[in-house]
Parts: sequence; structure tokens; C-alpha cells
Amino acid sequence: MSLSSRLVHQQDSRPYYIYALLPIRPTTYTSYYSSYIQRINRQYYNSFHNRRPRGRRRRHRHQMAYNNGPTANGAMSGSGPITSIDQPGTPVTGQMLHDLRDDVARMLNRRRTSFPGAQPVSFTRRHLEHALLTDDYFVCEKSDGLRYLMYLSSDLDGYESIYLIDRKNTYWAISTHHLHLPRPDNPHAFHTRTLLDGELVIDLPPGGAPPQPKFLVFDCAILDGEPLMNKAFDKRLARLTMAIIQPYQRLCAHEPARRARQPFSLELKQLQSAYNAWQVFRQIEQGELLHKNDGLIFTSRRATYKFGTDDEILKWKPVDENSIDCRLRLLIPEIPAERSPTGRPCPDYTVQPRGELWIFIGLARGTGLPQYQSFAEVTILADEWARMVATGDPLDNRIVECYVDNQRRWRILRFRDDKLEANHLSVLDSVLESIQDAVKKEDIVNAREAIRAAWKRREAMQQHREQQEREAQERTYPRKMARLLD
Repeated sequence: MSLSSRLVHQQDSRPYYIYALLPIRPTTYTSYYSSYIQRINRQYYNSFHNRRPRGRRRRHRHQMAYNNGPTANGAMSGSGPITSIDQPGTPVTGQMLHDLRDDVARMLNRRRTSFPGAQPVSFTRRHLEHALLTDDYFVCEKSDGLRYLMYLSSDLDGYESIYLIDRKNTYWAISTHHLHLPRPDNPHAFHTRTLLDGELVIDLPPGGAPPQPKFLVFDCAILDGEPLMNKAFDKRLARLTMAIIQPYQRLCAHEPARRARQPFSLELKQLQSAYNAWQVFRQIEQGELLHKNDGLIFTSRRATYKFGTDDEILKWKPVDENSIDCRLRLLIPEIPAERSPTGRPCPDYTVQPRGELWIFIGLARGTGLPQYQSFAEVTILADEWARMVATGDPLDNRIVECYVDNQRRWRILRFRDDKLEANHLSVLDSVLESIQDAVKKEDIVNAREAIRAAWKRREAMQQHREQQEREAQERTYPRKMARLLD
């Protein structure tokens, strides 16, 4: 029985523990910014409830005013590159947020309005010895940025609108003052009903040049209302390149000053055949990549776009960096009321608590509340606890990225406030298998000849089949023409 099965079926005193999740950490804004958002929300409600028939509300595109206000980076939108990838624009709130989520769900033909992005599984030895030898995989570096979906739409007045959607399903309105994604047939037209997938990173050029935020695009689920989810990955890449990337590059080449004022630039993420993974390793080692990275991503050439975990997207990390995202529960002792300065019981942060890691096992039927179950204790050293307390941030109930150290202890690598939930239980088995298999960089590099030979054999067989089909058509063509002339 797998570990995930054992966790679900184990009999203990607290199976399927369900609890309501508290907000992880409220975002702090200036009083001006908060009042600005409230004012925009009132304008949004008034424009619909007082001026438009109620039944038409959802048919209209979205409020343009979000593209004209101060961004979460602290600068006025349109003033230049963003400085923070975790708050790339203006957060959308209220009814407008619900409408946007509904629009994206309808485009994807989904009932759920949650974050729809595909998620990889951990790379194991069976992937190296079977998957890469029996299927064509592309490989790229795993950027250590923030994952976003990009939703291209139009606002109430018919102007271009761009939104970034993070893993917590927050929608960030992006300034379109200088960021324009033209259509290939008309440089003045823009895309609507389009959903891209990518990673927002910040490049750090050498020589003290200013940082360069970039959105590295690697997939396209919908293009101008046309669903691409059921098409193969290489077909989606071709459509993405021709319809989005190339027109954007031509525009930037024609108007170079525009690119410098954009909140971020767009680039297609560079992919290699799986047997050329060594070239990606070389780029990383020689510092050719200007942003942080923490591994490789392998994607099957024939993979369709799936919502949630996708077994055809493989995430490789160095052995000592394999990790999983869990929810941290701290068992913090209390100071009794008679010794508390407030006269009431309060947490005692001077005493290092015991910590537990909880894994997400799904939503409860009926209530829809997230279900979690404890699977391991986490080791927090004294100096680590002191640094955590010194930040003054809430610690309990946050998402943490964890790894297993050389003493087989679970340790905290970092907090993941960009995620709303921990990894699912099914991911845990994959990560633990990856840790046990310990596939090293040298293993992937040494397998390149075998992977390349298998790739070329499949390629030759495909070319042979296509040649046979052409010859069969050529043989039947004269007979068809003769029947038509009779």
C-alpha cells in the first residue's frame, strides 16, 4: 500500500481532521490605496446597478479603472517595470473578481472557478528508465519565479485588458498603457478570451544594469476563444509562437522605447529535446540564465493541457532540494492568565514549539471545506525559530516548503505565501519516491544517448508511416479520377 493510502486508511485518534482555514497573512496597503480600491468598487457597482439592466451585467467586459490606478508595487501603473513579482499589478476585488473567475471557468468549460493551471509530478527513476525512452519529451529549466496564468480580455469600453492569475486565484490587473499584445493580422488589434501559462521572473543582468522583469510563457490553453487544451503540446507551442510571441516581438522591434516602459516583457520559454538536457545544465552552471532556477521541467510532446496534477509534466530537482508544500501547525504552549501581562492566556513564543506538517486530502462533501491530515513532525532548530519569531509575521497555519535533510528529518525551506493550499496527498507519494530514487544530474546526462536513439527510432517510424500513406494516396488517386471521368 502506498504512503498516501496508508495515511488515509490509518486508524488514529484524528482521521480526516477538518478545520476552517484562516487567512494566511493580510496584505498591507496605504490608506490612500485602500480608499482607492473601495472607490473603484463603488463605481463598478453603481455603473451596473444604476445604469445597466441587471441581466446584461455578465456579458460586459471588465472595469478599465483597475488599469489606471496605483499598482501594488507602490508605483503608478504605466510608469515602468514592476519591482515585485508577487504583487505585479492591482488586485481585483468584489463582484468584478467573481465575474472574472466565472468568465475563465466558462471559457475552460469547468464548473469550478479555482486556479486551473496544470501541476507537475516529481521526477523518479521510472521516468528516466521508461517515460523518456518511450515518449518524446521537451525539457527546460525550472525557473524559481512565480507561476501565473495570463488572461487576455477587454474592458467595458472595449479596450485591451490583461490579468495575471496566481496560484491563490487572485487576479491582478496589469497596466496596458505600454504593454500591448497585438494580433498577427492587425498590429492595432488585441487578443480576447485567451489564457496563457507562464512564470514571472526578474532577470539580473551583469554589470549593475537594472533588473528586468519577464513573463516566460510556456503554454496556451485558449487562443481567442478557441480551446487548445485537447491539442498536443507541440501544436499549442506552435500556435502560441505564431499568434502571441512573434507579433509581440515585431511590435517591440518597431517601437523599442515601448518595451522599456512595460511592466514586464514577454518571452517564450526556451525548450530542448530531452536528450539535450545537458545543454540546460550547462546554461545553469555557466550563469547564462539571469534569473534563479531550481531544477528541470520535462513535458511530453503529445501531452494535452490538464487541470491539476499532470503525469506527463515531470519536475526534476537536485537530490537535496526535493521538496513538498505542507501546512504548518505549531503546538505553541500558553502562558497562564496569572503570569500573562494582559491577564489572559496568550501564546508563549519564548518556548520553541513542536511543529506538525499537514497534507491536503481534498474538499469535504457538502461543505466544500478543505480537509487536512497530519503526516510528519517538522524539526525547527533554535536559531531558525528565533529568526522566524523576529520577523513578527504570523507563523501558525501557513504553507511551508519542506525537504528531508541528511539525517532524514523534515525541515522548513521557506514559506510559500503564494499558495492557498498545501500539496495534495497524491503528490506526497511522488515526492517521497523521488527522494528515495535520488536521480542525480549525472544520471540524466549519462542517459542522453539512449534517449536520443529512442527518439530517432520513433521519428524514423513516423516518417515511414507518413511515406506509406502518401504512396497509398498516390496509388488510389488515378482510380478516383477515372471513376469521376466515367
